[in-house]
Amino acid sequence: MMQSLKFIFARPEWVAGAGDVYPIKLKDYDSFLECNQILYFSKAHFGEHFQSFALLDLLMYAIPDDELAVTMVKLLSLVFRKEVIFQSQENEYYFRIDEKGRVDHSNYEQVRMVIMQQNLMFEQKIFKNKLAQEWAGKVLEAKSKGGVKITLEDMITTVSALTGKTYEQLAEQSIYQLSADFKRIVKDKDYHTNIAQICAGASGVTIRHFAEQIDMFENPYDSLFVDKNKLTNLNKALQ
Repeated sequence: MMQSLKFIFARPEWVAGAGDVYPIKLKDYDSFLECNQILYFSKAHFGEHFQSFALLDLLMYAIPDDELAVTMVKLLSLVFRKEVIFQSQENEYYFRIDEKGRVDHSNYEQVRMVIMQQNLMFEQKIFKNKLAQEWAGKVLEAKSKGGVKITLEDMITTVSALTGKTYEQLAEQSIYQLSADFKRIVKDKDYHTNIAQICAGASGVTIRHFAEQIDMFENPYDSLFVDKNKLTNLNKALQ
């Protein structure tokens, strides 16, 4: 199966009724951070009894209209790169995209999915039991502390230093493009380090090709536990 190149070339993705959704450029990342937390809310946060409702309807019910409108207008303006206006009349509400498109309860979930995928945002695991949820959070935090802390700024400086790209050039790149460049550099560094170790007489060193495929969409929540079935069984046992 041929892999799409739309992400590495930062191409927009069309959503019916709304229009082209563009990946965030690094120069807009700070603005994106101010409003992207709304995307982490899924139907899973509202419980089984509300699964038949549209996600946008649930958000409108749970969050004050003015707060949700300001957040969504800012977010949608960034990803559609057009003027966005919140419209509300009687029982109808939607976000108008430059006279031609709109985001409403019928297509918001598709828009949300596209934005998250383009910008490497991952669904947070929601467990039915509060104890299981707290445990999962602690495991994720522990894994984070055990690894090397690498911020987005660290990735930018690394890619700039090792590729010669200027910060002005990187500012125009997407989060996906930067992450792909950075992970490829890490692969290349690991490859040459392992070659050097073997040449020095080390044993048990595995050489993996520096151009080996990288899974850019690996969800950190999927590897939260060595055996995901154990946590699933725990969640069931705690219900």
